[in-house]
Amino acid sequence: MAPGNTNGPVGELEWAKPTHFDGPERSLRWHARRGVLAATAGERTVLLVLATSRYYMLDPVASFLWSRLESGASRESLAAALVEQFPVSTNMERVRADVAHVLTSLVQYRAVEAVDEDAAAEDSGRAVRTADTSRGVDECRWPDRPPSVLMCFLAMVYVRVLLRRRGLKPLLRKTYRRRAAVPASLAPSGWLSTVAANVAKAAAIHPQQTQCLERSMCAVVVLRRAGLDARLRLGVRVHPFTAHAWAEVAGLPVSEDPEHLQPYWAFPELDLRDLEDV
Repeated sequence: MAPGNTNGPVGELEWAKPTHFDGPERSLRWHARRGVLAATAGERTVLLVLATSRYYMLDPVASFLWSRLESGASRESLAAALVEQFPVSTNMERVRADVAHVLTSLVQYRAVEAVDEDAAAEDSGRAVRTADTSRGVDECRWPDRPPSVLMCFLAMVYVRVLLRRRGLKPLLRKTYRRRAAVPASLAPSGWLSTVAANVAKAAAIHPQQTQCLERSMCAVVVLRRAGLDARLRLGVRVHPFTAHAWAEVAGLPVSEDPEHLQPYWAFPELDLRDLEDV
């Protein structure tokens, strides 16, 4: 199951023809874009681009380059690192061309972007701190009762509509802006398990079959409305490729057996900064 409206393409990284980039190459530095999650599965890396709700599987060479791009690197430094890591070619022009192909593909996937460091240095003093738009809760207390099956059903409808009309990233951004203030340690015995059961019942009575992403987001929505810091987690299994979503509170799955999650390589936990448009 892929988040969003469609299953993302999964397979080897497809090399594309290099694209012309304006500006002097020596000042360009390549960075992983915000909102791109990476899960390392052995020698391979699986990317999830939240802006498009698509997965991409990178081969070992592209995975190595991605590890450098997460902190930013120039094309020349990437080529030098590639020769050092995989000393199979001393033809630097060929290596630079291979790096250009990888970067071009990642740009097409909306996974990386080039930043002109000289221009960025000139503009560094103009940055303005954005206001905190997260919405608070009225008071720090545990709700009297768990969300009912009806509330979970309505949340399920809401989640399904927004996923189909707007996609995963806007839905998560809207949901995570509701600030959580109730400690999970205050949960009465059986409270979270009741929520999980009510979400399952809501899914069972829904006229259409629901996917794990929809059920997990339903749980996250109702729990955050109750004041809990519930999080959506995503993971992948490479052979055969499958993706899975689940809800967590305080690092523990809400409605999943932890043993069921062991085969999955988890993406890093999302926060609001990953979801903001840049």
